[in-house]
Amino acid sequence: MKTWYERAEDEIDQELADGLIDSKEYQRQMRDLRLEMESEAEEAARDAYNDAMGGW
Repeated sequence: MKTWYERAEDEIDQELADGLIDSKEYQRQMRDLRLEMESEAEEAARDAYNDAMGGW
């Protein structure tokens, strides 16, 4: 099963293939998607740290 990131990536790829966006817009959307993924990963890491520390 694909992750939300993979599904979003596929959607952007399809928009490019269908001619709905140009390569510049493709690059912008992919950059934004990577930034969103990084933000989600950082939040998950913070949550895991806080859980592991048990509120110390």
